[in-house]
Amino acid sequence: MTPARILIIDDELSIRLTLAEILTNDGYEVTTAENGQAALEIITHQSFDLALIDINLGDMKGTEVLSAMREQS
Repeated sequence: MTPARILIIDDELSIRLTLAEILTNDGYEVTTAENGQAALEIITHQSFDLALIDINLGDMKGTEVLSAMREQS
């Protein structure tokens, strides 16, 4: 079975790395983005089963990223 694809969007490096390590060790395919703009670029080329999004990103709100993701799907 294909592992679930998870996108982690957080401006704090330690949170991104910790979540990515835990989820990768559990068998998930993980992609990370350090801000909203990077996430928007990623979602134009890839699809994900789950996104873990920080509400307060450095360049935009997590809710804005979520709205853009909904438009893409």
